[in-house]
Amino acid sequence: MRSRLSLSLRMQAHIWNCDGLKRAYIAPTGTSSNSEDPVAFKPNYARDRGERSRAARARSEEKKRKRDEKTALRKAQRAEAEPPVDGTNPPLEEKQS
Repeated sequence: MRSRLSLSLRMQAHIWNCDGLKRAYIAPTGTSSNSEDPVAFKPNYARDRGERSRAARARSEEKKRKRDEKTALRKAQRAEAEPPVDGTNPPLEEKQS
């Protein structure tokens, strides 16, 4: 009669072809050969999603800030280039009076 410990320690060999070479993997009998290795910590998907969304928000805010700077620069250049109007086309504040 076999002991319980010897049954749990039995191994099963798996062989497959990869790039024309034979590879071998020895796994415990209770696991499948195509299962992933166990990870040390459970992945925290909510935290990862939060980090990605914060990074995306920071990128979009940076793009918006650069667009606003370019817009302000264009407006300033346009204001410098245009001569002041004589009164034929007064600003909106003067039209309403």
